[in-house]
Amino acid sequence: MAELRVLQVGKFYPPDEGGMESHLEGLCRHLSPHARLEVLVASRSRQTTHETIDGVSVTRVGTVATIRSAPVCPELRWRIRQSDADVIHLHHPNPSAFLSYLVSGHRGRLIVTYHSDVVQQRLLNAVYEPIVRAVLARADAIIVSSQEYMDTSPMLERYRVRDGRSRGRLGDPARPWRPSGARRRAARVLQGAGIPRACNGRRARARAGHRAGADARIARG
Repeated sequence: MAELRVLQVGKFYPPDEGGMESHLEGLCRHLSPHARLEVLVASRSRQTTHETIDGVSVTRVGTVATIRSAPVCPELRWRIRQSDADVIHLHHPNPSAFLSYLVSGHRGRLIVTYHSDVVQQRLLNAVYEPIVRAVLARADAIIVSSQEYMDTSPMLERYRVRDGRSRGRLGDPARPWRPSGARRRAARVLQGAGIPRACNGRRARARAGHRAGADARIARG
């Protein structure tokens, strides 16, 4: 079987600090042995840079402006379009990444990790919400960062699992990562793509196969 190609599209990447940044770093660390992994994030400057961090290829795309703490990266659309990834993995909230994905026309599978609602920036959210809904509607799997968002987020209401196919909890992305937790998250990304080979044990493989053929789009931890 050909190596799975995964493109992670985040907001920033360490040494930038934050819950989403720690989440993405831990995920990449444990996903990289099972896939050819590339990361696209925003740069803190207008310059696009490339580097390898712990074996992971990271491209920091030039930022031309910042709106309400959201980086604007016009080049990101082209980077996504040119990617040969089998799977695109987006992390919400990230307006530039979500819009760039929509206009890129990329045809690979799509996984979205839903870290949090946008609650304090109403003006931005009024513009961003239709984009988020359009992306979620295309997603092959949605991974939710907490039980609370799973149960209460208006954005996720139409996607909630009602038949018990997915159980458990992904965990709070703001908490420090434990290797075992990061490894489980990496397995779930592969499961969402229909690739159960990162999972250990019959039960995990059975869950992965079940999810790949399921109608439900929410994949909780």
